[in-house]
Amino acid sequence: MANRKFVDVCVVGGGLVGAAFASALVITESMTANSKTAALAALSICVIDPKSLSPKKLSSGFDNRVVSLNPSSVDFLREIGVWDNIALEKRHSYHKINVWDSVTNDSLSFNSDVNPNIPVAWIVENNAILSGLCHSMKDLSANNAQFSIFDNTNVKNINLKGIDNGSDWPIVELDNGETIQARLVVGSDGTNSQVRELAGIKSFGLEYGQKGIVATLKVECNDDNTTAWQRFLPTGPIAMLPLSKGYSSLVWSTTPDLAHKIIALPPVSFVKLINTAFQNPLVDLQFLVSQFDENGKLKVDIELESSWGLERDPNSSLAGVPLVVGLPVDNRAAFPLRLRHAREYVQNRIALIGDAANNFNPVGGKGLNLVIGDEKRVTG
Repeated sequence: MANRKFVDVCVVGGGLVGAAFASALVITESMTANSKTAALAALSICVIDPKSLSPKKLSSGFDNRVVSLNPSSVDFLREIGVWDNIALEKRHSYHKINVWDSVTNDSLSFNSDVNPNIPVAWIVENNAILSGLCHSMKDLSANNAQFSIFDNTNVKNINLKGIDNGSDWPIVELDNGETIQARLVVGSDGTNSQVRELAGIKSFGLEYGQKGIVATLKVECNDDNTTAWQRFLPTGPIAMLPLSKGYSSLVWSTTPDLAHKIIALPPVSFVKLINTAFQNPLVDLQFLVSQFDENGKLKVDIELESSWGLERDPNSSLAGVPLVVGLPVDNRAAFPLRLRHAREYVQNRIALIGDAANNFNPVGGKGLNLVIGDEKRVTG
């Protein structure tokens, strides 16, 4: 018992989801007295994560993992004192979304009809949000004895003996020899959730048969880059999300085989293929991706083929799509897209949030916004 800590809520996983949830449970000085109940103010909370939760030093460039946050999510981050901790150069608002189909060329445009001065959303780097959350949690830990952080620490086991009849609390066993006994254990530890597994909560899922290509792009556009662009291709959508004036983030969902070949292209060819995917008739892109040899090399001159296609049909895309002119840093990567859904989100004294509860295709930027919406309701 000497190394046992008793808390009300033990959050396992201090990533974007877990850190935001834990922070939202605590009253900070920036919150008004009536924004949380007195009961929440008395809660003792701990966060456990295998990685360091010290505030991150961010690079001067752009990261290849970004999220789109809607106004409601941004309001939530403001309420919990995190938004102002996110560096201004790491968040960029946009006011319009243009979406079109590569087969029919049918298109849709979205903007904020309620108030044109309010952005549709903000593109924010994942690492910048996490750094802001880490700053917030560090302050909470320093100023609130009820809030504690166990970073660089792994969970060895969760002892659930006795909780089925309500006679005991779960005991979280850590690899440093300490144990934490909690009224509620919250699993925010990702798609392959250890909490979900140890709690015996079954899940089901499938592979979408796609990978998401991500990269940072240098672009030329006629404005301050405040429009998001998405074109639906037969193999999956390709999107260009504005990071700042002159820079955008690429997210391209395609087959795993194509994804590996595309990110292995030389930077100049990669840039030309991205422009073809956004600007050219669909048949041009389909021809080019059919011309990889067995070693993953293109057998044709991509510059010549793409230019010829645009000359043949210069009106095959939407007007105003930014032209990609380079890669400011070669941070290209591809991630598998999966569906995973827990059969139960809540068991006796165990709760799952974020990807531990459900993981799905990122199209439309729903993921983190839906999670934050849930957290807002639970903690509000």
